[in-house]
Amino acid sequence: YALVLTRQHDYGQARELLTTLRRADPGRIAYMLALAQVEVEDHRPAAAEKIYRSGLQLHPNNSLLTLALAEHLLQRGEHAATTTLLREHTRNRQVVPRAYELLAEAETRSGNKGIAHIALADYYHSLGETQTAIEQLNLARRSGGLDFYYQSLLEAKLVQLQEEAAAMARH
Repeated sequence: YALVLTRQHDYGQARELLTTLRRADPGRIAYMLALAQVEVEDHRPAAAEKIYRSGLQLHPNNSLLTLALAEHLLQRGEHAATTTLLREHTRNRQVVPRAYELLAEAETRSGNKGIAHIALADYYHSLGETQTAIEQLNLARRSGGLDFYYQSLLEAKLVQLQEEAAAMARH
């Protein structure tokens, strides 16, 4: 019903309903996402961001909340905040491909083309597109401007993916 109210631009009623539901079940992610969406559509981006961030306090590293916040920040032009959020989210864990795709977009908008190509390599690799991932790493290498950390990361990923591609070719 809250979604219908939102579509009808009755943001006050939708907000009231979702706030009541959220009080009854404060940890339910669906209520957080719906309430944040009401705030976005009612042109209250700071309120939406506060909801996303409070949700992440309750559910650290939750992919739904993290990606919703990342998309929200990107829409607001907060590219640096988005890269910080998604770099942390994607570091040393399995994530959905969309996280890498959003990270690549944020890195591109921040002017970090080499890092964006590394993120795209991770995106394609997560989809099983090893050869395309290797091409992205080669583009990252050619783009230059990578610091020691990212250059080392690139080289390690490239070796790993080339070994995977060779193993697949043998089978």
